[in-house]
Amino acid sequence: MATGYDRAMKKASRSRGVPRNPGPRYPPVPAKAVAVLRDAEQALAANNLVAAEAALVPAMVLAPEHPKTLRLVGRARYLRGDWAEAIRNFATVAEAVPGDIDNLIDLGRAQSANGDTASAAATLRRALEHRNDAATLIELGIVLDAGADSEAALDVAIRLLAADADLARARLLRARSLQAMGRIDDTAAEYRELIRRRQEIPAAWFGLMDIKTIRLDAAELASLKAAYNAPHWNDIERSMLAYAFGRAAEDAGAHADAIAAFDRANRLSRRRVTWDGAQWSRQVAETIRAFEGVTESAPANLGSEVIFVVGLPRSGTTLVEQILAAHSRVEGANELPDLAIVIEQESRRRRRAFPQWVVQASAADWQRLGQEYLDRTRRWRADKPMHSDKMPENWPYTAAIRAMLPAARIIDSRRDAVETAWSCYKQLFGPNRVAYSYDPAELAQYWRDYDRFMRVQAARHPAHLRVQSHETLTADLESEVRALLAFCKLDWEAACLQSHRAERAVRTASSAQVRQPLRRSTASTAAYGDSLADFRRHFVQEGTTPESKR
Repeated sequence: MATGYDRAMKKASRSRGVPRNPGPRYPPVPAKAVAVLRDAEQALAANNLVAAEAALVPAMVLAPEHPKTLRLVGRARYLRGDWAEAIRNFATVAEAVPGDIDNLIDLGRAQSANGDTASAAATLRRALEHRNDAATLIELGIVLDAGADSEAALDVAIRLLAADADLARARLLRARSLQAMGRIDDTAAEYRELIRRRQEIPAAWFGLMDIKTIRLDAAELASLKAAYNAPHWNDIERSMLAYAFGRAAEDAGAHADAIAAFDRANRLSRRRVTWDGAQWSRQVAETIRAFEGVTESAPANLGSEVIFVVGLPRSGTTLVEQILAAHSRVEGANELPDLAIVIEQESRRRRRAFPQWVVQASAADWQRLGQEYLDRTRRWRADKPMHSDKMPENWPYTAAIRAMLPAARIIDSRRDAVETAWSCYKQLFGPNRVAYSYDPAELAQYWRDYDRFMRVQAARHPAHLRVQSHETLTADLESEVRALLAFCKLDWEAACLQSHRAERAVRTASSAQVRQPLRRSTASTAAYGDSLADFRRHFVQEGTTPESKR
């Protein structure tokens, strides 16, 4: 799961301080379109998407084929989240004005957002041929990291630091890459070096404590506490420091300080996200109803090469994938955006939101969507015949998976509800991710929606959906791993019992934890005693606390 690191890198990327590259001159803009294009450009610079799109309507009439119009429309579509159409616009401009390096960078960003990090990296390398600067290299490093090519991202960071040892963004990238590769001591050293240099202090403290296996000495704890109490940070920086100090206080047994810090962090984070729990609950109920009458599906053998791991963040999904990735036939692909992108693009094509269109989908439609997912993820099966897709937020698409990829296996990873929620509450997630996690009541409602939905799916698809209890897995590892592999139609391999030794890039909040031998218990709320009573009460419904085991 993307975390606060991503916020720091995105901020660094936006504020790269490099002059916009004019490239070859664009052809003259028709005089009648000059004003509307200027208005659109100014609106986009101010992130005013509504005003930009309003100005682009007449621009598309007055100068529909002009590269500047297409570029600005592409930027608007990118901001709207319509990655595929943005790519088409930027690609057309790249053919017409190949020297516009900023357009190439925008194309690379859109390709990455659309899940095609390989094409994004190729595009950014093309841009580097024309403008070999630190800012463009940082863009490439971010894309390589997003595509789980940690060694290549590390090479970029080393190259940047060799040229400028003071480049904090490169050190953040280096730390991120090292952590994904399992080099935890080296990761901690990079964050500590940033702190020593007094660079990117909030991101560095957050990154150090987000490793989750690092403990601070007394001097470091005092330094972090001083930074946490300093008044000059903005809200994002305050929240990062609050999450970091909360973890350090928890490690030190100062539970009152930890709760206060986490509450502060989540209040700050909640201000920056939009979440409508009531609307989400309605959508979950609508999805359950929409698939009640769905009988059409892709061919029964489609998708046998895919294992989906779903659930809530911090519920043990990374551990399940790590176990699977230790098998000789499975590539652990981490959290892939592809399933959601395929469904979102189908919704755009039909001009109806998911799940409103599912009852009209034919068997051929589901086969087309399933094949599109397989095509998008083919690179993850280049060396091994199967891959795991561990995107927790895929759980609302469980019924769609069954229609698109009937032979795929789905694992619902479950951990005690309060433990899961408390772990989420202690985590700063990446931008536009897990918006429900910053308020205990919203967390509890989301858990109940998930629980209700997945119980229905388990009843409807018992042969293709396995409920994997985290507590049972850690208590009886071998029996559970044997059952897990059998469910996935994989032969027994003892290496899966030593999953912490699996050599692979892990890009989630548990990346350091899954490198350690398995602990029988990962519960942390018991140490708080009654101090968490207010938090726990949100998970009490009709006098009982929801159980994660079934």
